[in-house]
Amino acid sequence: MAAHSPYSVVSYSEDTRVFLVHAIEPAAIAPLLAGKLELPIAPEEFDNKLDDEFARRLSVAMLNLIALGQP
Repeated sequence: MAAHSPYSVVSYSEDTRVFLVHAIEPAAIAPLLAGKLELPIAPEEFDNKLDDEFARRLSVAMLNLIALGQP
């Protein structure tokens, strides 16, 4: 199995109307993240369980943030 970067970027393509998930190196994205809005979601708040509830809350946060840029 291929090893991927520990960072992911989720974006929405208006042209193709699909969500895109990219694996990216932390050093490559760090300058782009500086000073940007972030929504921290702590796994500890979910007893460190990466279950359906955690996935739902993470998805809602990501989709809401994407929606802010898609009026």
